[in-house]
Amino acid sequence: MTKRIPALLSLFILILLVSSVHAQPRVPTLDDLLTLKSVGGTQISPDGKWVAYTVGYGDFKQDAFITQIWLADSGSGKTIQLTRGDKSSTNPHWSPDGRWLAFLSNRIEDKNQIFLIDPTGGEAQQLTKSETAISNFAWSEDGKSIAYTATEPTAQPQKDRKDYYGDYDVVREGYSYVHLWTIDVADAVKSLTAADSNAASADEKNAKAEAVKYNAILDGLESGVTPADVHAAHQGGEIPEPIARGFRLKSGKDKPKPQGASK
Repeated sequence: MTKRIPALLSLFILILLVSSVHAQPRVPTLDDLLTLKSVGGTQISPDGKWVAYTVGYGDFKQDAFITQIWLADSGSGKTIQLTRGDKSSTNPHWSPDGRWLAFLSNRIEDKNQIFLIDPTGGEAQQLTKSETAISNFAWSEDGKSIAYTATEPTAQPQKDRKDYYGDYDVVREGYSYVHLWTIDVADAVKSLTAADSNAASADEKNAKAEAVKYNAILDGLESGVTPADVHAAHQGGEIPEPIARGFRLKSGKDKPKPQGASK
């Protein structure tokens, strides 16, 4: 028993030394600082149930700092990542009724625009199409409009000069001033809905046109389409093999012959 005491004491001292070494503070490396996540831009929802905030971090693959928007349940503390992707989403702002969350993102043309998203789920919708990047914005008290700041669009002579001579600055000339702009939220949402409907209608029309074309092909010679036309279209990848085969059978070409029939 007495021989075990020194061994146990030695083991205990070794454990203390190892733990003290790990507990010693160290100077953070550059990689530590780049991968360190930072939280900011907190915005409490009008009903107090949710908190929107941003999380920024360094992305080594893109060699850039990316910021995304998260939501936190104020009651349970549960967190949800609201935005994703290779581009940043910043400056979240709740609508006065809490139905929408507006934010800035450079996901289109690498230029900040205002987007709307339903915090309960769904895809973000682009609200503005400003020619220049938007720097900041705010909801009106009634939630019907949004005011934002952005520089004025570049004049055509300056664009022509840049295209011809390259990018340079003229002292005391060619200043770009920041202006205040407003947008009607309801009209913008309606235009987005109409654009989506038009796109869906165009896809539906194209699908119907393809169906009519294939039906006409299957109708054979009544539509004025010859087997040579079908063969050429099939070789070009415009008509799938089953439809081309169906046309040949319906038009009397390549029909299977009974056994014993002469060639």
